[in-house]
Amino acid sequence: MNNHIAYGPSWKRYTFASWKTFSGLEAHSKTNWFTQPAGEASRGKIFYNTSKATLVVNLGDRKYLDLDQNTVVGSITLSPFSSKILIDNGQASLTLLSMNPTLWGVDEAEDFSLTVSGAGFTSNSVVRWNGAARPTAFVSGSRLTATISFTDVSAVADIPVTVYDPSPVPTGTETLPLIFHVVQSISRVYLPVVFK
Repeated sequence: MNNHIAYGPSWKRYTFASWKTFSGLEAHSKTNWFTQPAGEASRGKIFYNTSKATLVVNLGDRKYLDLDQNTVVGSITLSPFSSKILIDNGQASLTLLSMNPTLWGVDEAEDFSLTVSGAGFTSNSVVRWNGAARPTAFVSGSRLTATISFTDVSAVADIPVTVYDPSPVPTGTETLPLIFHVVQSISRVYLPVVFK
């Protein structure tokens, strides 16, 4: 049956094309771009934010498609009282999306913890600093922390940071790099807090 769209109070049924014309909405949407085998549990998932604050939803080790068929991994940010529909598209491939911090000053060289965020991380994943593994702690499928030594930030440089996972054996997988900047010094500006 092609008349599969309806809304109240009349609940008149529309084809997808006639609904687009009637509503003036969904110009970017496509019908039947996603199918799954009969009898399989739905892979569609609705993420809600029922609060007054912005919500960051961790997507863990899953890869999703949004309704425009864009790949979504890592996390999504929902505005207050909003929702997003995503289609589970399987295990996320190893992906490095961000790191914190992103720069360090030589004049403050000391050991620190580097947090990396992405998707597809496992307990065997390792953060690599300029190609060399650093002590890494698994936090979740989307977050790792690594210990960076003061000797790693003792000279000005742009350092490639990647995440390596030994799966699949024997080659393993490594993400594309993000660049960590080691600069001579970082100037900090402290502003007063003003309350009204």
